Amino acid sequence: MSPAFEACPYCGRKIIKGAMKCMGCGKILKTAAEQQRSIERYKDSQKSSFFAKILKYIFFLLFFLVLGVVYKFYGVEIIHFVSDLIKK
Repeated sequence: MSPAFEACPYCGRKIIKGAMKCMGCGKILKTAAEQQRSIERYKDSQKSSFFAKILKYIFFLLFFLVLGVVYKFYGVEIIHFVSDLIKK
């Protein structure tokens, strides 16, 4: 996903939307309070994405664990069922 761009209000150069400073003219585009809120939002999003990744990996491992258990107890039946389907 590519970031959205906007024009700097001071020099008109294309900058990433929500940037704190223009790389063209060097002007500060956000106040200190706005910058701090942006930094806190970024940190919060990184924390939540970390926990989402952990949950995704746990779900992934549990899924394959369940598949392994099902195959262990019903593997022969599954193989016979699939081979019967292929023969038809």
